[in-house]
Parts: sequence; structure tokens; C-alpha cells
Amino acid sequence: MLALADDAPPGPGLETGSLLDGRYQILAVLAAGGMSTVFLAEHRLIKRRVAVKVLHAELAGDRTMVQRFMNEATAAGRLGHPNIVESTDMGFAPGNIPFIVFELLEGPLLTEEIYRAGGLPVARAVRIASQVASALLAAHRANIIHLDLKSDNVMLVTRDGVADHVKVLDFGISKFIEADVDKTQRGIVMGTPPFMAPEQAAAPEAVDHRTDIYALGVLLYEMLTARRPFADLDPRIMLDRLVNEPVPPLGAAHVPQALEELILHRMLAKDPALRLQSMAEVLLALAGFVEAERAPELAAGSAPLPAAPALAEAYDAGYESLSIAPVSGRRPVRIGWLYAALGAAAVAGGLAFARLRVADATSAAELGAVRADASKIAAVLAADAGVTRAQAMGIATAPVMRAAVETDPATLADLLADGQLPITAAPGQVIEIVQQRGAVRTTLLHLPASAHHVPLAFSDATRITSDGASLAAVAELPIESAGAPGARPRGSIAIESAVDLEFIRRLVAEDAVAAELVGLGAPLPLVGHMADATGTELAVPLALAPGLARDGVELHAIVRPVTSGRARGHARDASIGAAGLFLLALGASDVRRRRRDPVPGA
Repeated sequence: MLALADDAPPGPGLETGSLLDGRYQILAVLAAGGMSTVFLAEHRLIKRRVAVKVLHAELAGDRTMVQRFMNEATAAGRLGHPNIVESTDMGFAPGNIPFIVFELLEGPLLTEEIYRAGGLPVARAVRIASQVASALLAAHRANIIHLDLKSDNVMLVTRDGVADHVKVLDFGISKFIEADVDKTQRGIVMGTPPFMAPEQAAAPEAVDHRTDIYALGVLLYEMLTARRPFADLDPRIMLDRLVNEPVPPLGAAHVPQALEELILHRMLAKDPALRLQSMAEVLLALAGFVEAERAPELAAGSAPLPAAPALAEAYDAGYESLSIAPVSGRRPVRIGWLYAALGAAAVAGGLAFARLRVADATSAAELGAVRADASKIAAVLAADAGVTRAQAMGIATAPVMRAAVETDPATLADLLADGQLPITAAPGQVIEIVQQRGAVRTTLLHLPASAHHVPLAFSDATRITSDGASLAAVAELPIESAGAPGARPRGSIAIESAVDLEFIRRLVAEDAVAAELVGLGAPLPLVGHMADATGTELAVPLALAPGLARDGVELHAIVRPVTSGRARGHARDASIGAAGLFLLALGASDVRRRRRDPVPGA
């Protein structure tokens, strides 16, 4: 996980070459802290290198420290999210000292990268923050609050050739809401002062998931500026400042004003009620900046192009100023007819061209806004799908789950009641586990009991579905038999998580009078009614990963025209053009008559 710590203590009776729990060969010390030592080890049988975290022997008798240590194992093993460090095993060393086995990570801590680079570019900081938000969204859905998010607890690794893959570490002081395992610690301030939310310092018993949103705001602040909002060396002064003083501005010219306002006012607000209210909302907000960094023209496309109002004004002014003055004399009249005809035709053509330019500008602005909306919606759906799949994978691969799928519903219910199964349905979720024995399928678990059943295909798939009234992310994974990895699955788990449409609807309502999503099953109305709305209709594809939807998914939207009286304007153009033709016809008739009846002396 970290560079080898040559001067670190050897740990609780362990040294290079020691065999831990009969399985893990200790190779070296990676790091040591006040609570534990992390060793590089190798599993003797499968030859896989891992990181083993062992609680210090002198703390093994401290119930609070042991509980915090076990929290980390429970959280990491239970969440199974790609942006959360994976816990693969746990046990006890001699002397009843607990240890946790983690995947071995290679890469810098986020702290190291921030201060090495002197701050990160906006695009990179937002991408990292989005992955952290996705990890914490999974934790929050499992009713786990991290409470100690900081740059020292975020590692950047390279995954599948792509750098900056985030791994969130150390859920040691996390709060498990449903069990309230920290109830004996109420009133005790826990966390790292520079990243603590005001309520974490002033009212520790009142912390909730919005505390993590504050910490993520500090993380973004630090990534963009290479400093922390409050960084006094004296923790008491620091806590007083973060509770009572406004957060200092970022003072970074490269940071867009909208992003700074998001950080200062929606993530670092003193009052939790004024912050963004969920990690899903944080992901949605960050998705807009990811899109803006990818294609700035789309971000600007939500506003009318500067030329459009000027062209509209020119059109109205040109129409009102058109007039034909009376003339005298037959020859002048003939020339006047021709000039008037040519002038009318030119005005009609010019006005028609101006109107087309206005329409083009309007369409470009409208399309840019709707395309940006579609990108943000795709980001939200992908995040929901990823979090749901990670949760399902964490359950499906847990050793206790592989053993439980061999039992009967009553035994599984007992295991769940005793807290031996890491399964909790968050609000808006349905969890179903089915046992497969030959052609017989038995529902072992269904949470909540009153919820509808998720249709299972005994496959490994993640998808987004719509029933015409709601949107859901569904992840289904097979469960292998205990002790026989790779054997024919003995069951399947499916988790269905409701997508909060309020975020999406508020987003689209800013740019469309009516909109709907199509291609996810039944068309899903988002704003208004497509059949009743008038305006310009647009269809923009959503860039979803293959497999999330069977067909191409599109955002259909109807937007108001920016120019007013478009039909009247076309009528004006047609009238002026008709007048020009009429004048031209009169002029031609006059020419023919003059040739037939020449004027004396002409």
C-alpha cells in the first residue's frame, strides 16, 4: 500500500518470515501508526500478495479500539465498491490480536500528489472527487458514514492502464447508523481537525451523511489550492475557526467561479441543511464540471449565442423601416417600380436570411443545453448503476454468503437476524436472493418483505430500467458455492435501487418545456407532456456503457423558441416577397406598355 517503512516497529510479535494464521507469510513492514502496523504479506497457497493490518498488541484489550478496528473490516468487506479498498479476510493473531487482510495497493496517497504538483488542475480534481463521492454514496446507502475522509485516506492507483483510480481507505471510526455501534462514544470528538465539519466538532452526536459531504468539500479545496481552509497547528484554534469563521475564498484563478461557489456554499456551509443533501446530488453537481472541462462549448451552449438577440432586433427594425415613397413622372415611376421591386426582394431575402441565422443560433444554443443535460443524466445513471453493482458484488462474494446460499430460508433469516450476514436494504432498494438447485428456484431472502420481486435471469448483468413512472438501477450477480470458486452458481442476488428523479427533473426543467427518456423500457416523462407542448423538438443520445440499456437511450425534449412570433415573422417575409413580386410585375407591365406606346420625345 505504501513505501516500505524501514524504521517501523516490527509489530505484535511478527517479523519478516513469520507465518500469520498459518496462511500469510510476512515479507516486510509497509507502514506503522499509532493504532496498527501494516505488513506486506503473501498467501502461501495462492501466492497472492496482500496488505495485512494488525492492531497493536497494547490496544487489543481496549474495547473501543478493537471496535473501531473491526468497523474497518466490516465496512470494507461489506461495501465491495471499486473505489473502496477491498478487504479479503480477517482473523486473530496470537494473543487475540485482530488483523485485517486488504488488497495490495501501489500508488501515492492523494496528499503526496497534491503537494508534489502544487495543486491539481480542475479536470483532474473533479474526476478524483467524483470517484470519492461514488464510494461514499455506496457507504451511505449501506448506512455507513466515514467520518474521517481526508487526503491521507485516499490512494491513487493505476487500474487497467488508467491512472488516478481512487481507493478510499480507513473506515475505522465510521458510524454504522442502523446499529449505532458508536453510541458509547457520543459526545466524543473524532476525526481529523482540518477536515472536520462544524457539527462534528460542536455536536458529535448530530453527525450524519452530510458530514462526509463537508469533508469532500475540504478535499476539493485542498486539491485545487494545495492548502486547507483552516490549517492552524493548534487543533483548538482550528476547531474554533471552522465552527465560527467563514471559509476563506480559494483564491485560485484557474478555478471556475461556479465551482468555487459549489465548494464554499453548497459543500462547506456551516449549516448542514444548506449543503447538498446527498452524495447523489454531489455527483450530479460534479458531473456538470466534468462535462464543462471535456467540452467547454457545451457548457456555454445553454445560453443564447450573442449574435441571436442582435439579429432579432435587426429583423424587427428592418421591417418597421420599410416604406415606399410616392414619385412623380412616368420614367421615374418605371425606375421607381424596379428599384422598389429590387429593394423589396432584397429586404425579404435579407430578413429571411437573418431569420434563418436567428433560428440557427437558437437551435445551437438549445441543442447545447439539452446535450449537456443528457451528459449529466448519463453520469448520474452510471454512478447509480456502479454503486448498486458494487453493493451486490460485495454481498455475492462474501464467504458467509456463499455458505448461506446452501441453506434454507429459515436458516438464512436466522443468520440475518443475528447480524452474521452483511445485508441491509437502503431506502428505495429491493434485495432478492434466490437459490438454484437444478430446475428448482427458491427465494431465500426478499427485502423489504412487502416490496415487489425483482425478475432474475441468473446472469451477471447491470441495467437501468423504467416502468414509465420511475427509474431504477438493477444489478444481478451469481453466487458461487462455498469452497468451490468457479463451480456452477448455486444462486443469484439482485439489488434494485431507485434513481431519485427529482435531481434529473430539476436539471431538465431549466432547459425544456417538456422532456422524456426513451429506450429504458416504457418512456419516462420528466417534464410536462410531449404531446401537449409546442416548440422545437430535439433528441439527444445518452452515452451509457454497453449493457446498461438494451436499446439506444435518448433524451427527447421540446424547448421554447428564443425568437418571438416566428409564424408572424414568416408571414412578414412572405408578404414582403409577394409585394416585391407584385411590384416587379407592375414594373414589367409598364415597360411593355411603354414599348408599345412610346412617349413623344422619349
